[in-house]
This record gives sequence, structure tokens and C-alpha cells, in this order.
Amino acid sequence: MQCPFDSSVKGLLLEVLRKVDEVLDSKYYQNALRARATTDMLIGSVSQVALNHIGMLVVDEIQNVANSKNGKSLIGALTQLINNSGISICMVGTPDSTRFFESAMQLARRSVGLQYTTMSYDAYFQEFCKVMFSYQYTQKKTEITDGILEWLYEHSAGVTSVVVALIHDAQEIAILNGKEALTLESLNAAYEQRLSLLHGYIQPSIPQAKQTSKAKKKVSVADLKMWIVRLLMKELVSLIWLPKQKMKTWILCSC
Repeated sequence: MQCPFDSSVKGLLLEVLRKVDEVLDSKYYQNALRARATTDMLIGSVSQVALNHIGMLVVDEIQNVANSKNGKSLIGALTQLINNSGISICMVGTPDSTRFFESAMQLARRSVGLQYTTMSYDAYFQEFCKVMFSYQYTQKKTEITDGILEWLYEHSAGVTSVVVALIHDAQEIAILNGKEALTLESLNAAYEQRLSLLHGYIQPSIPQAKQTSKAKKKVSVADLKMWIVRLLMKELVSLIWLPKQKMKTWILCSC
């Protein structure tokens, strides 16, 4: 299930009941709405439902609690749910949620704190790519190569969700254009067409002699200063303000 965008405690508890109804074909959600159950009543009901039917509750988008005024109330409700039902809760979110959980002692001491960040270019990443590459829905099957493995890392920065998106979108593009093959051409098309907004965040490096794609030229602050000096020497006073604005933009993008 997904954490409510406003970290509403009542919204979260009702969503738990709705998800249980989808699986069990029960009417917990409708009964709660009909009874106009309060938050306190819902915590008791959800605790009982969880005790009988739920082994682990997975809450996605938990980073919503970090910048919400209801965040601490939601965490308190989840803590009470853990205490009442004894179930395990897996909270999934972006790194933004880490600081919040570190500040909540009641959750920090209960959590395992597993964090999956960007992967290194190693055997584990290669095996992950091979598994994902095996899920091909195009008519022509393609074998993964060392070049494709390196390309996937260079264009994903080791982020697993980006790898999944690249392989999925590349196959969709290949099916739509009739080529029906998962190749570097379709992967490049997916990277350029579907993930263009991520280009500024993807800057991996693989220690190797041969590169499979052209490395982007990184502009340093020293180069920018030299560029401004050259403009001054050419007496292009009217254009001095424009490079300064560009310099600020480039620095922000590179951070």
C-alpha cells in the first residue's frame, strides 16, 4: 500500500482495510465508512485485522511523512499498530525519509535500517541485469553482452529502478517501431526519449580502458572563470551578465 500524500493517519488505516478487502473479498472498508469510525476505532479494527490476516505490511512512499505536519502522528499510529498486532511493517521510501526515522526513537530502535543505494559495477550488478534482461517480450530474443552490461551501468548510475525502466521502455519502443528486438539501439532510444530528465543525475564511472559511450564533458568553475576573463579582455561588457547567470545555473546542476 502507499503512504497518503498528506500523511493522514485515518487515510492510511482505511487504505489498509481496503487492500485487505481486495484480497479477501471482505467488507472491512465499507463497514468502517458506514460506522463513521474514528481514528482510535480504526486503529483497534486494523490491529485485529492485521493480527488475523496480515503477515507483513509494506508501506511505500514513506518519505511523505518527512515534510508533513502529520508525519509524527502517522509514525505513532504505525508504532501502536506494531505493538497491538505484532506484525512486521516494511517501510519503503527515498533517502529523504532516513533523517525523519533517525529522529523518531520509537521507530529507530525497532527498525533494521536496511538501505539499498546505488550499486557498484560488480558481479552482483551484472547478475541483476542478466535476470532483468531475461524478461523479454519482443519476438526476437537477444543475449546480453559485456557491452550491454557496461552500457546499462553507464546510463543508470547503478540505480536498479532506472535499469528496469530502460529495459522495459526499450522493449516497448522496439515493439512499437516493429523491430521487435532488445538491442543497444532500442536502449539508447529509451534513454534519450523516456529518461531525458534524468540525464543530469546520471554520472557513473567504470574503471575500464574502453568506454561504450561518450563521456560528458564536465565544466569546472576554473574553466568558467577563464571564459569570463576572455570575454572581459575582448571588451564584451554588454554580455558579461549572461555568462554569470549561466555559471550559476551550471554550478547548481552539477551539485
